[in-house]
Amino acid sequence: MIDAHRLAVFREVARAGSFAGAAAVLRHTPSAVSQQIAALERGTGAVLVQRSTRGVTLTDAGRVLLAAADAIHAELEVAAQQLRALQAGGPQALTVVTFPSAGEPLLAPALTALTDPAGPPVEVTVIEAEPDEALAAIRDGRADLALVYHFHTAQPPRGWAAAAGPGSYTALAADHLRLLVPASHPLAGRPAVSLAELAGERWIHGWGDTGGVLDMLAAVSGFQPRVACRSSAYGFTSALVAAGVGVALVPSLALTGRPDVRDLQIAPEPTRYIGAYRPRRHQPNPAAGRLLAALRAHAATVDGLLTAAPRLLRPSPSRRGSMILINIKMQIRPDKVDEWLALADSYARDVNSEDGCLFFQFARSLTDENEFVCIEGFKDAEAGGTHVKQPYVAKFFEAAPDLVATQPQIIYIDTPHDGFGPMGEIQPR
Repeated sequence: MIDAHRLAVFREVARAGSFAGAAAVLRHTPSAVSQQIAALERGTGAVLVQRSTRGVTLTDAGRVLLAAADAIHAELEVAAQQLRALQAGGPQALTVVTFPSAGEPLLAPALTALTDPAGPPVEVTVIEAEPDEALAAIRDGRADLALVYHFHTAQPPRGWAAAAGPGSYTALAADHLRLLVPASHPLAGRPAVSLAELAGERWIHGWGDTGGVLDMLAAVSGFQPRVACRSSAYGFTSALVAAGVGVALVPSLALTGRPDVRDLQIAPEPTRYIGAYRPRRHQPNPAAGRLLAALRAHAATVDGLLTAAPRLLRPSPSRRGSMILINIKMQIRPDKVDEWLALADSYARDVNSEDGCLFFQFARSLTDENEFVCIEGFKDAEAGGTHVKQPYVAKFFEAAPDLVATQPQIIYIDTPHDGFGPMGEIQPR
């Protein structure tokens, strides 16, 4: 029999990474925490943690037990909420997590399906958080539904299942990033531009994954952004662009429609994939299912969002040439995923470098099928020359051939451009 209290202590040890850290949260002594874990190991007949002077790490058995501990904790949290609602005789409770730029245009309109006086009463609580924190709230039983986003592939990152616990992901929309420039900018009249044409500009840079996409695409296009400001508030970003402080990449969902700003299509065209994660519970929250249906219906009506697969840019006859974006796609062996991620982390330790930034962005974005996709370089469709800007990718694959389950597959995506410069960068017309 596994003791529930010891299981809770083990869960805190896993989260803190040390007995001392767990003791501080639980208000126990480190010695008492260590004794609880030792007793749990005796009860399960398995070594759950590897102890060292730097803290503890989970064994394979420990990771299995942690997944069960998280699920049990989440079920208890949900049961406690349901009991409180029954005792109070109030409406059904629903907690949903959203990232900021989805709150106003996507979540709020969908919530009207739950707040209609004609329907069953629902008490809605909204938490604003980025995907990592949102998935943790799902895992801990603090949320019934989470709006999340990711880049690079339509499939969600492989690590999300472990981060959120048992549940399901529902794709809602593909949200293309747009280039914001002042209305007076020389490129403002163009319908589409290549990112390399903005190499000399100063940038209003984003934080987190969105900022990382700009760094990645800029490196692919042969330059490093000069940062004028870092902000996660897209309204503020648009205002700074309008003031002439810099240019910016902004998701279509976050466009403000300011008359003194123009949003342009860019090549390559990055896409932010938006979806909802719903936990699998013993007693599912029916309001979460209603909200998910409302989100899917509303996402199909929002301007700038694509509910189908994102379209590819195609060569324009008016252009001098077309750029072929060369992607590498492969599948990582399931039993080698942890080794792959560890090697990727060590290889890309210096994420401020061009190589490290690019590789780090892609290497950790495995899909549920352990697929890995990486931009490898460019090819001039007319001249036939290849401009490979990331030879380090090929070297990495050569260093770890046993991690790959399938041979690399080359994917070519045509995009318009105005010609290559002497160093392979995309040139303005």
